Amino acid sequence: MSNSSERLVLVTGGTGTQGGATVKHLLETKRTRIRVLTRSPDSPKAQRLASLGVELMAGDMDDAASLRKALSGVSAAFSVQQWTDKGGVAAEERRGKAFADAVKAENVPHLVYASAEGVERESGLAHYESKWAVERHIRDLGLSRTILRPVGFMDTFAVNAFVRGVMLGLFRTALGNSKRVQLVAASDIGWFAARALEDPERYAGREIPLAGDELSVPEFVASYKQVTGRAAWVAPIPKFLPKLALPEEYGAMFTWIGEQGFKADIGALRQEHPTMMTFVAWLRASEVRS
Repeated sequence: MSNSSERLVLVTGGTGTQGGATVKHLLETKRTRIRVLTRSPDSPKAQRLASLGVELMAGDMDDAASLRKALSGVSAAFSVQQWTDKGGVAAEERRGKAFADAVKAENVPHLVYASAEGVERESGLAHYESKWAVERHIRDLGLSRTILRPVGFMDTFAVNAFVRGVMLGLFRTALGNSKRVQLVAASDIGWFAARALEDPERYAGREIPLAGDELSVPEFVASYKQVTGRAAWVAPIPKFLPKLALPEEYGAMFTWIGEQGFKADIGALRQEHPTMMTFVAWLRASEVRS
């Protein structure tokens, strides 16, 4: 492999959750130079990355010229879009495809795309169908690629006790007390993304569902007690309430989790990445206090 002075990778979303975790792992190994595409290079988060030696490149997913400029000369690129951003799922799909088009136009050797576990299973969820459309576009372009498909994020539980209780209540309404839901730490998504950027030959052609733990609602409660000494509160939520109170896409997501669920092979993932976080490990690393 080329040394770090010769190899350059581009990370989108470098000031966000998945991209930020990817940059963190790349910085730890120092096997590549890192360029981050950002709309706000003067922001505190971007400037912190710059202070760590990351190259900042101003650009926008809706500006094809800026994408091509950012991709110029890179050996691999990480692509992530958010359906919760302005424009919703339509914009997410458009931007994901546009980034792949720019990768093709600049002859970038490898693309790592952050999708979601289950998109290939005809979920009917709008923010899954958008990712599946991007995956198919990447394939149709004939790009060398690694597709990461994370399950639900442990990091969504980095909230106050009331919001967490409502989330757990929604899970209990959708899953009952026995069915388990898979979760993954954003840090572990970043680990896999960084490895695929550093070693495209090893990761090319792989579609990798990502999960680090699988818990029922009582196991969530017990995890909090194990770490904080206090069991987590679970809000009592009647079955009719989610459809009335939640945006349609969120309600459909909880229904899909209850009926279909995530299907990552956690055991196989641990063989490849032995320190993949359990939920308890994530709670401890996140210094949860309540």
